[in-house]
Amino acid sequence: MVRYSKEYGDIFNNVFTWGIESALRIILNVAENYRIKKFNKKEFYEDINDRYNNKLTKRQISDIFYELKRNKYIEFDTQDGERSIKLTNKAKIKLIEEIVNKESNDKENRFISFDIPERLHQRRDNFRRAIKRMGFRAIQQSLWVINKNVGEMVEIAAQEYGVEEYVAYIVSKKSNIDEHVEEVLKIEKP
Repeated sequence: MVRYSKEYGDIFNNVFTWGIESALRIILNVAENYRIKKFNKKEFYEDINDRYNNKLTKRQISDIFYELKRNKYIEFDTQDGERSIKLTNKAKIKLIEEIVNKESNDKENRFISFDIPERLHQRRDNFRRAIKRMGFRAIQQSLWVINKNVGEMVEIAAQEYGVEEYVAYIVSKKSNIDEHVEEVLKIEKP
């Protein structure tokens, strides 16, 4: 029986979503280039259990990994007889804020301009949400700016939502709107 609360919705789904996001964050923190090499299931379960003060059973951890794989957040890969876990693009989109926060500011601005047709409005809205979560700030309706190197994440988001042919990513050291860009980045930073 699934419990329901007006304030929190489906409690099982909330807890389960928390478990998936939490497991993805652990994988992200441990992974090199979004891949955990030499994956040993027993050691990984112990590591996760240590992080949660032994509050999770092996069954719960196993269920979370099963759901991560079923929902295509992770892929298991075997190379040279060693098993590894790899985060998929779907997982990277879910963790986009954590990934982008690891990037440092530099002296170059990155601009995104996109003109996605109305017939793809759902994809456009999803893409816009993703770039907002990355930290892009709107200069105009479809011109956005950030001062971090997030080209890979923009490419992943565009591919994930199927809008790559409508998106332009521009890196610039200097432009004629630098003062306006600085204002936008200063004003809207959290």
